[in-house]
Amino acid sequence: MSELRYQNAVLTEVIATLDAIHGEGMRSATAINTAIDDHLATRNEQGVSR
Repeated sequence: MSELRYQNAVLTEVIATLDAIHGEGMRSATAINTAIDDHLATRNEQGVSR
């Protein structure tokens, strides 16, 4: 397994755990991808590079 695939798997597990802690239940992959895209767009607009 490549390092990037491993990191993505870990991040997915972190997201699922945080959702469970906050009582929202498991979000769909589409919902997670939409949230990531939204954050990325915001960071790009703000000029955040990392």
